[in-house]
This record gives sequence, structure tokens and C-alpha cells, in this order.
Amino acid sequence: MLLLTLDPGTTDSKICYRVSEGENLSSFKLLLMDSVTTTVSRESISAYEGDRITTPLPESEAWIKYDEDYYVTGFLAQRFGAVVDKKALKYEGAITKVLATVGVIATKEGLASNLDLALSIALPYSEWQDRNKIQQELETALSRFWFRGQEFSVNLEFFKCFPEGGGLMLTRGKKLGSSFNQSKIVSLMWGYRDLSVITSDRCVIDGQTAKLGFLEMLEQIQKLTSGLESKELLHAVHSAGAKITTKNIKHLAKSQNPKRKVEEVLDIVEVIKRVRGDYSRIVLKWLLMALPQDSHEIVIGGGTAYYFQRELKDFLGRNYHSTKVFWSADLEKDVQMVFNLDPQKDSICVRLADAYGLFRYMQQQVFPSRSPILTRKS
Repeated sequence: MLLLTLDPGTTDSKICYRVSEGENLSSFKLLLMDSVTTTVSRESISAYEGDRITTPLPESEAWIKYDEDYYVTGFLAQRFGAVVDKKALKYEGAITKVLATVGVIATKEGLASNLDLALSIALPYSEWQDRNKIQQELETALSRFWFRGQEFSVNLEFFKCFPEGGGLMLTRGKKLGSSFNQSKIVSLMWGYRDLSVITSDRCVIDGQTAKLGFLEMLEQIQKLTSGLESKELLHAVHSAGAKITTKNIKHLAKSQNPKRKVEEVLDIVEVIKRVRGDYSRIVLKWLLMALPQDSHEIVIGGGTAYYFQRELKDFLGRNYHSTKVFWSADLEKDVQMVFNLDPQKDSICVRLADAYGLFRYMQQQVFPSRSPILTRKS
């Protein structure tokens, strides 16, 4: 059996998995894939295969066929001009990504094409409402599809769909034990595309999602500047953090004239500073309406939340001073150790925490007799 958790983010898909043989489980594995997906023709796939000299790794050449249509996802999709569509439903793209991920892992791990699958997936709260529909579509798609020309027939033996932030909330619930059933726990997930708040009030779930992720800020910056590419702007703004200076922004300038280049850099710096301030104020105003004042705990996750950590801490200190706050449900160190990651690299441990929390929950459901993955308490 393949145990798989997929967090189909807008910039990349974060995938945690283990392979089981009976009660024996492989080590934890991590797979990161570019998130873009697009449809293609069979002729385009044939032309691509005819041009290649060597065979890339499966995660770099993920194309699938199901329901008579062909799709490319991840790195290969960029070759076919796929772009990020922030308006697209994540769950529709997630079906393609699940099939591609299963194909990639089966190829890398030497698994049979007729395997059993235990799957958990994270979606924005607004799309989580369609989880039963998602399960039905996944069961149909997994029952017969092709990955790089090889036919697969996968049995979806276990499936759980969670709202984004659910993994962090489940982790807190595990540590709180029976008191979780009498508590109001809030999970705040602030990512690249979406900003979600889900509330468990005595285990009754409610929530809301807004398109107020990091991408909203980047798009506003692009509207007020000239010629800035999304990826280079994302990297520059994220790396600079709150310290927006000419030194860490100068490489974004496009002008070849030295004088105009200096002016362009100064303009970009001022735009980023202004938009960053306006954007954070809009988000914090939304959070003031979305976060219940009587919450016992707030669990915070997502790379954008850490980017605005200083502003969030100040906001929570002023408005929720009696509420306990946990960042990534204290899972960052566990993620770092389990996957042997560099904690300083691109906030990766933070961005993986929710998916890892979901995986822990799923493993305990599929293998209830096994010891918990984590033993530390807080």
C-alpha cells in the first residue's frame, strides 16, 4: 500500500509518503513538484518524446491520460506553456496531481501498477465542502489511468479530505486530548494564494477562505511597476522580508541606462514598501473579523504567515492577548528531522507542517496499532 498526503499548493505540490508491506513501513519520503497543470494533445506528447535525448526523472516528465484526455503537470507543464491560474479550483487540478504523483512514486519505488492507496489531501475551506464529490471523481480516475504510457489501476482504500490548516488543528487536538472536545481552536493558514481560517468549536467545524494570499500583494506590485516577472519578484520580496532596500531589490531593474536604473530601483523599493503596508493592513482587518475573540488557541501556518510574523505577533498581542498561539503546531523541528531538511531553506519546514500533520493523522487511522510518530509534548 502507498500512504500519500498531497497539499496541492499554487507554487508547488507538497507530498509526504511512505510505502507499506503489511505492517512494515518504509522511511518517510518527501516529493516537491511544480504545481502548474495543463491539457495537451497526444500529438504534442509524441513530438516531445521524439525530441528528447535522455529520459528525465519521472517527477520532471509527468504526463498522464485519463478519461480520454492528456495532461502534463509539474516541470514538464512549463514546457507546454502552463501558467498559474489563481481563479481555478484547486480540487480540479488536484485530481490530475494525485494521478501524476502516484505514477511518479510507483516508478521511483518500483511499485506494481495495481496498488492500494491511502490518500489524504488538503484544500481551501471553501472547496472542502465538495469533498464527497472529490472522492467520487478520484475513485473513478484512479481506477484506470496512464502515466507516461503505463496503465495503472489503483484502489482508493482510504481517503480523507481536510481543509487547509486541518493538519495543524489535528496535531493540537492530539496533544490536548479530551479537553479538545470542550475547546474553541482556530487554525489560521496564510499561504501563497489563499488565506483561510477554520474553527473547531467543541469539534463543530466552521471556516472561511479569502483570496488574500501572498500572490495578491505581488500582483498589486506588478500593476504599479513595469516588466517584473512573477517568479523573480516573489523570490526578491520574500528574501528581503521587511527590509526592503535598494541593495536587495536592485537586480529587478530592467533599464540598461545607469541613471534610469537607479531611479527605477528607487521606484520599485517605494512601491513594494507601500503595497506591503497596505496589503498587511487589509489582511489584518479581515482577520479581526474572521478570528473569534473567545478562541482558546490559535494555530498559525503557511509561509506568508511567517513572512508577516512580526506584524501578526503584534496584531495578536493587541487583540487576542488572552489566547494561546502556536506556530505550525510546533511541528517545524519534527518536519526538519523526519525529512532531513535545511530549516533555513525557503521556509520549507513551515510550509510542510500542515501536510505532515495530515499524514500523521492518516497513518494512525490506517495503522492504529503503531506507535505515534511523535512523542514530544507541549
